Amino acid sequence: MVERPKASTASVIKNLRHRGKRRRKRSAEEKHGKIQISRDIIERPAGAENRSEIGHWEADTIVGKQGKACLVPLVDRKSRYLMCGQG
Repeated sequence: MVERPKASTASVIKNLRHRGKRRRKRSAEEKHGKIQISRDIIERPAGAENRSEIGHWEADTIVGKQGKACLVPLVDRKSRYLMCGQG
């Protein structure tokens, strides 16, 4: 009978399918990469609320089905001018 040398924990983990990474639970909310909203929509200026001034922009993000493509539309509230960017 031939004895095999003991493998270190690091080398064993390296050969695992997920390489020691832990899976997150589906119910857990992901907080990485999220932007905190600094002001509530109720605090929006009156000029933006009644659309009397140009320069107040609304932004949104649209993520593709597979999560790889991302579209960011920006719309001016008064003129309805639309600018789009991709990420």
